[in-house]
Amino acid sequence: VQMKKKYIILTPSISNVGGAEIYCRNKKIFLEENGWDVDIFYCRKGKVLINDLKTYEENFMQELLMPPFFYRKSSINKYIDKITNSITGHKEIVVESHTKALAMWGELVANRISGKHIIYLLAESFKKLSDHEYLFFDFKHRRRELAGISDKSLSLLFKGYRDIGEEERYFLRASCANVVEDVENETVNRIETKDINIGCITRLEKDFVPELINEIIIFANNHKDKNILLVIIGGSINGDLEKIIYHKVKNIENLEVIITGYLFP
Repeated sequence: VQMKKKYIILTPSISNVGGAEIYCRNKKIFLEENGWDVDIFYCRKGKVLINDLKTYEENFMQELLMPPFFYRKSSINKYIDKITNSITGHKEIVVESHTKALAMWGELVANRISGKHIIYLLAESFKKLSDHEYLFFDFKHRRRELAGISDKSLSLLFKGYRDIGEEERYFLRASCANVVEDVENETVNRIETKDINIGCITRLEKDFVPELINEIIIFANNHKDKNILLVIIGGSINGDLEKIIYHKVKNIENLEVIITGYLFP
């Protein structure tokens, strides 16, 4: 009997809906269709909305938020044991990590199981590296085991340490183009169109959202003869930003705001 291949993904979150979560979902399906066993471990807890990721709800490990050097050796070994417990004689093992901290865990896991470790940084910006982080990421980069999500990613990562030549700016396109699907949704079905209807798809944490709300309030006040509807498709992690927006618009009589919260599809 041919042994299956094992693919372990270390990612920040499988909850709510964002590009990283959809990428993980698509990667899992692609890998399974091509004969891989897939495990996903994550370190930020939340409600799992994507059905294909619910399999991994029990794989929550908050300890992975911090790099391994924050823990004593016995604790490190215990956490690595939890990740590697599902490996039973697989003929090929690959570990993929998505953040700077998870990359260090990924390297230790791969070393324990004699697997290959690939770092795929899904962030759009990076804090300054420490000296030991620089040495580690430089090592992985020279082995061509480090990639970002755009041709600017690695230049941003190594900024202040060394220039990355154009031919060494390794990046991959995260596959998450399947975010739209024709499905029944009670919130959408209840929407009554107004004289002017405005739609926005976003996470509420994005910097432009407060300015968007302010401008629409100004627009509504300048067009009091029109009934206006703003539908925001998205939400915030803890729900606080929804409350702030509803509070800001509550006295604008000709403006209705609907925030759907996170949806998938």
